[in-house]
This record gives sequence, structure tokens and C-alpha cells, in this order.
Amino acid sequence: MLDSALIPFIGQEIERAITGNFPNLGPHEVIQGAQPTQEGTPTVPTIIFIKMPDRLRGWPRTEYAVVDGTSKELMTQLYETMFQISALKWQDPNQANASVVTASDLLNGIMMTFTMQSSIFRFNAAKLNILRIEEITNEPFENDDHRFEFHPTFQITFTHRREVSVVTDATVKVIAEVFEV
Repeated sequence: MLDSALIPFIGQEIERAITGNFPNLGPHEVIQGAQPTQEGTPTVPTIIFIKMPDRLRGWPRTEYAVVDGTSKELMTQLYETMFQISALKWQDPNQANASVVTASDLLNGIMMTFTMQSSIFRFNAAKLNILRIEEITNEPFENDDHRFEFHPTFQITFTHRREVSVVTDATVKVIAEVFEV
């Protein structure tokens, strides 16, 4: 699966998890990290996802086919692709009650939704599998109002296949020359 298909798919699944679990959340954003965004801190609950490094696993599988005078070589490689998903949601300590959704609640909702059977069916239909979901870390920082907030994050690793192919002429002329020694 190419990144141009993988990244929007992950963004749609995050959005599906947020709207399904928190229908009363109101305005929110799901953004891919390292993209142009507004300056300063987000003013609405924001889910940020960042594509991390790819890892190749195993050896590539190569298939050859000769059709109508052309030779096609198809190479398939198993990949592990990791995403880091984090959330920012400002909280007012004066409005603390049991019904307030925290950034950690948002991430737990996403993480649990990704492991639901219906999500796994959608991932499999896209030829994508979940290999591993790591624990949520909760890093503290000081916000603009000099209050301590937390920035929860988790990493999820997907497995998928990537293919490349090359088509060449099936017949190659070789001219052999003999040189005296």
C-alpha cells in the first residue's frame, strides 16, 4: 500500500473512532503532523497523527511473467509502518466533572475502536493489518495559561505489502565477439 492511500485511510479511521465514541464532542480536528497548521496551540480538540519509519520484513518475493514479447518482473515486500497518534484538548480545572472528555479519553477511544472487529474487517479489506498497539504515554507540559496539561500519545504498527514492477522487452540481443589473445 502506498503512503498516498495509507495516510488518508488512517485519518478516516481516526475520524470514525472520534465521531462514533464522542458524538457530543463538537468541533474537532484530525490532522497529519508536520503539515501547515495554524500558529499557536489548537483551540479545538485535536488529534495529530504522524507517520513514523517503515521497516522492511523478510525477503522480497519476485514473480516473472512473459506476455506478448514483454517480460514483467513483480516484486512484493512486507512492510511494517508505524504511526504515532496524540491528542490535545484543553481542560479548565474550574469545570472538572465526570462528564468532561479528556485527551487521554479520546486516545483510549481511538485505540479501543481500532481493535474492534468491525475496524479489523475494514483494515483487512484495505489489505492492512494491526501488528502492535503500544501503551499510552502521558507527557506533561505547561500550557499558555501556565497550567500543567498532558499530551497523551500512543504508537500503532501496521503490516502491509508494497509492490513494484518493471516491464522490459522479453528478447534482448546479445552480440558476442571473439578476441584473439
